[in-house]
This record gives sequence, structure tokens and C-alpha cells, in this order.
Amino acid sequence: MGPNGEQPLRFLSAPDTRSTFYSVQWAPNGKRLAYGVLHTLEAANQQEQILQTRDLDAQSLTTLVSSPNLDDFIWLPDDRILYSVYEGDGQSENLWEISVNKSTGAPRSQPRQITNWAGFFVFTFSATADGRHLSFLKFSSASSIYVAEFDRQRGVLKASRRLTTTDSYDYPTDWTADGKAVVFTSSRNGHSGISKESLDRDSEEPLVPGAEGTESDGPRLSPDGKWILFTQAQKPGSTAERIMRVPVEGGTPELVFSAPAYNGVRCARAPADLCLFAEQASDGHQLVFSAFDPVKGRGRELTRFPADPNIDDNWNLSPDGKWLALVRFRDNVIHFLPLQGGQAHDLVIRGWPGLTSLDFAIDSKGLFVNSVTTGGSTLLYIDPAGKPHPLWQLKSSSMCWAIPSRGGKDLAILGQSLNSNLWMIENF
Repeated sequence: MGPNGEQPLRFLSAPDTRSTFYSVQWAPNGKRLAYGVLHTLEAANQQEQILQTRDLDAQSLTTLVSSPNLDDFIWLPDDRILYSVYEGDGQSENLWEISVNKSTGAPRSQPRQITNWAGFFVFTFSATADGRHLSFLKFSSASSIYVAEFDRQRGVLKASRRLTTTDSYDYPTDWTADGKAVVFTSSRNGHSGISKESLDRDSEEPLVPGAEGTESDGPRLSPDGKWILFTQAQKPGSTAERIMRVPVEGGTPELVFSAPAYNGVRCARAPADLCLFAEQASDGHQLVFSAFDPVKGRGRELTRFPADPNIDDNWNLSPDGKWLALVRFRDNVIHFLPLQGGQAHDLVIRGWPGLTSLDFAIDSKGLFVNSVTTGGSTLLYIDPAGKPHPLWQLKSSSMCWAIPSRGGKDLAILGQSLNSNLWMIENF
């Protein structure tokens, strides 16, 4: 289009809702456009990212890079395209380059890695006019588990303390049945594994060590407290492929059944005996919820919920097994679906936009949710009357949630710390 928006002309259209474009950039001579394509591979439950260029008539197409781990890129004045790629551990990124003919868009070299960094991510590139200096955001994060006493009557937290102390990714998802230990996902060896840590000890107890090709995530106790159920995927951040179990005291993991579980598994608490998992329908426009048994495997379908394939949904099961609750990422509406009679209904959390997490209180009536705003994130307790009570605030985080113990007295809280600074390099 022109500088004032006149004469807009469609340049390119995605073939379907499984594809989207990002980071559109001009070639240095203004004759071509480069852009990233994010495409969901339905059959493989994976995402493919492609770096392409086209001329302005959208006729001459070149594909420069194809990688599920591609992140950001910049087309430099010296006809190199510099791009960042996630490492296999999911916790680092490095810079790569490829030389490109600015007129035809054809690659003039093979991709070459030019940095060997670890422990942080790089994105949002900007270069000087001569291409000799490059600035970027250098970003790192760590997540720790905090334990706090919760006063349900007043809707406030009492004493709190940090449970895990390493600079790794630790995500609490459940407690042992006796309420003496927190069960969580840990990436302390570079891969996602399952661990637990007692409140009276300062060291974790690995239950399922993380390993390449078997990234384990989202541990949840079975209703009888005998099993820890979790999902496994081949790569960090990819769709789960298997639902597994391991004895709560540790042992050899066993396959329950294979399924592309959406956002993990959930279980009610005794005397209820229901466990749930979700799958995306083939068209991506519905979430299908089915029961399963920790020993016998997949059960029958229970309900469905309309979904948007381009927006994440977070969901949870009430401890009494009677309700399914869902929140669309960054929305402020909680949707309730009955599993044992009752009417579906919605709850609008006014004044608190950007909801990202959702966990039931032990009474199956209250909720713990996280609200993200430009100033950070706030952990809220939504009481049975629907009133929000701020519990916990983080100024630099978008991730936070709270998991109540079996007795409801204590909460295991995820607290994430972020660090982002602007850096510059030259002679690259």
C-alpha cells in the first residue's frame, strides 16, 4: 500500500487456519519480501517454521530455511539473513546465517551457525545501516516453587517460602496424598523430568529423569494417590504423544495409552475416581474430553468444547469430578461444563483481563487463576461467589499458578523470574 494506506494490494494469503505469517521484512534493495511461515502439521502434531522470500508480484518463491525451532530473523544490508534457532534443550538459542541473492532470493551459501551460546534466548534484531552492528534482546528466565499457607475464609496468603532454589525450570502440578511433598516437572538436567520434594527437605527426589526423546511433563496423582500420571513427548514444547504412569514412591514408568493429549491430564480426588484428558478434533475447532483409567487406559468420551486452533485453552477438573472449567488464553471468561448433571455456565472476571492459568480450590467451588497485564501478573483466588481476591504479584512474569494440597491448607505456587537486556555485537 502507499504511505497513507492508499491502493492496498493483497500480497499473500495463508491456505488455511493452520498457517500464519510473522516477521515480514523488506530485502535491502526493496525488490523482495522475506517472512516466516508457522504451519501446524496435523498428522504429526508438530509445528513447522519456514523462512521464505517472494518478489512483489508474489511469483518468484524461494525457501531458505525450514526448522521447527526457527525463531526470529533479520535481512542485513550485506545480503545475509541472520536468524535464531532454539537448541534441543529448549532453554537456549543461537544465531545462524545464510547468504542470499537480494534480487532472486536464491540462497548463495549453506546455513552456518555463528554463535555457541547457552542459557538464554535472542530475538528482536536491529542492525545499523552498514550492517556492522547488530542489537538484540537477550532473554533468560527461571521458575521456582513457593509454598504458602492459604486462609480460605479471608482469601489471603499467610507465611510463604521458596521450596526449590536452583536456576532451572520447576513447575508444580500436584501434591502427594499426605500433603508432605510437592510433585513437579523439572528441567534440571536439560530435559523435562518428574520429581517431588518434601517440605522438610532441601533436595528433590527424581522420579522420572528427563532424557532426550522422552520429555516428561505435567505430573498428576491418581485419585487413590498410588500413581503419578504424566505425559511424554519427543521434543520440548511439542504435543504429548503418550500418557504414562509411575508409582508415587518411584519405579519404572509404564505406558497407560498413546494419545495426543492437549495440555496434559487431570484427575479428581478420592472419593471421586475420574481422570480426564483432552484431544483436538481433526479440524482443530473442538476439544474432545475423554475419561481414562490409570491402569486400564482410555475410556469413553464425556464432552466437547468449541476451540480456536490459533488460541490456547487452559482447562481443569474439579476435585469432586463434577465440573470441567476452561479459560481461553488471555480472556477473562471462565467456562464451566457439567460432567454429572447441571447446567453449563460462564463466569466473567471483571477488572482482571489476560487469564492464563486455572486451578480449582480443594472445595471444588473456588478457583485460582492468573491475570496478566502490562504491569506483570497477579495470582487471584476466585471465591464461590465469584469475587476475585489478589494473592500474589510478580512484576516481570506472565506465568503463575497455585496448586492446593489435599487438605487445602497449603498452596504450591509457581513463581517465574525474567531477565531481559539489550545487547549489541559487531564483527559477526
